[in-house]
Amino acid sequence: MQKNNPKFTLRNYLLFECIDELNNGKKDLMNKIVNALQNPYAEKYPEFSVKRPAKYDDTPGCSMLSCSS
Repeated sequence: MQKNNPKFTLRNYLLFECIDELNNGKKDLMNKIVNALQNPYAEKYPEFSVKRPAKYDDTPGCSMLSCSS
């Protein structure tokens, strides 16, 4: 099972950080995310495998999702 599960799963907090960096003219995180998405079964960036940072615990869209159906 370990061989069949992706090492990278795109998380909302990563997108929040990526958008913040892009607004500041930085593209490094975006390039890493795109690279990781191209081959999600390879662990290229171990920093993406850590628990969500606590600063996003109360951020809507990062810590709580709602269903409007």
